[in-house]
Amino acid sequence: MSIIKEQTYSLDLEYVNQRVDNPYKAEINLGDPSQRIPGFLKTDEFGFYLSNHECPHSTIYYKSGSNNFTYITPKEYFDEDHITNYQFSDALFLQTLNSSNVSDTFNLSDYIYTKIGDYMLSSDNNMKGQQCFHIGTQVSLKGDEKRTNLVESLYEKGEIESQIFEFKILNDDEMCLVVGLELEEEEKKQYKFINSITIEDTAFFNYKKLGLKFTNINLNNYGTSYNRETNAEFDISLGCLLGSTDFNEYFKLFLKENNISVEPKLLEQEYYVYFFSKDFEKIEVIKNFAITFYNKELNYNFTFDYDDLFLEKRNGYYFLIAFEKEFRSTWKIGFPFFKKYKFIFDQESKSVGFYCPDGCSDGSSQIKESSFNYKKFFIILGIVFGAIIILIIGIFIGKTIFEVRKRRANELLEVYEYKDDENNQITDNQEKI
Repeated sequence: MSIIKEQTYSLDLEYVNQRVDNPYKAEINLGDPSQRIPGFLKTDEFGFYLSNHECPHSTIYYKSGSNNFTYITPKEYFDEDHITNYQFSDALFLQTLNSSNVSDTFNLSDYIYTKIGDYMLSSDNNMKGQQCFHIGTQVSLKGDEKRTNLVESLYEKGEIESQIFEFKILNDDEMCLVVGLELEEEEKKQYKFINSITIEDTAFFNYKKLGLKFTNINLNNYGTSYNRETNAEFDISLGCLLGSTDFNEYFKLFLKENNISVEPKLLEQEYYVYFFSKDFEKIEVIKNFAITFYNKELNYNFTFDYDDLFLEKRNGYYFLIAFEKEFRSTWKIGFPFFKKYKFIFDQESKSVGFYCPDGCSDGSSQIKESSFNYKKFFIILGIVFGAIIILIIGIFIGKTIFEVRKRRANELLEVYEYKDDENNQITDNQEKI
């Protein structure tokens, strides 16, 4: 399925806004004869359904114009306003590739539409007015979303052989949602799979989300690492990285350490974005910028530099780590992350697979090296300390044993001499007799 970024900006600031609110659109055909309905990638949702909410673009779906439309929810309920989950089936047409090989470069001419008959769908409205598809790719499961996920549904219908999917990036404006990946045994060995992260919401309800847990974040030219464990949710439709509030404070200290005085711009009253003008005196700090995220489970450092996280425009440089105005305890990692590192996802096992053909343990850096040296130091110190304790205890025990043995030897000697004297007295008396 081809997914193309919406191009609605004209000015630099609008372009940056698109980096935060960055919708991706796919064209989906529904009904027979087919009707084209826009679909939008929703990485924070699970289901694949029709909606008239949060649709940058939408169109009317004429169910009466399709020969394959079938009511699942009774027909009379479709005119009721209080029903929020209508179900029906119809012919669905999805873009597929002429070739099953998605590892090579391909373009729009490689796509064909494949018909999937009697596909069960749902709508969160009474199907009146204009509609769009929500294409959810999240692994969390709500009660009213059961059996609505696209990957899961295609797998149950036998249209795909697995529930593994990936986002294949073609360029900065287009990517493909590739579902039903079939990996050979040798290919599987090039990935390391870990469980999805667990997020706790304000209601103290734990649920799974696609993402990584970072135990260390390190900025260049700044001696103190950010050593707080933090969750980072995947959101490829986000055109930047969205940092936590705590890290924003840490970043301010980094700027102060480098004698940089700059105030972030507040965009749409929601997000802070740092901007550095072209006549910026400390431009070498920006040009030599590097940030490293360490994941303990993968044992890997994800590193980004100036080319990855700075957007150069005619008037200056925009930092592609934004921060929300409201407090945020977790990160969101978007397009820049996926552009540099490859991940696949397994809807069935709710796991994330990281592509590391050379082994994830090879991601060494100053963070891991420093950690290793500290561990090595403490191990050696522990051995030396332990040896000293054992030596002291050994000397004490040896001295004690020696004194005890000496005392016992003296006691035996005295007893022997006493008995000898006694024997001598007995012998003398016998002689006298």
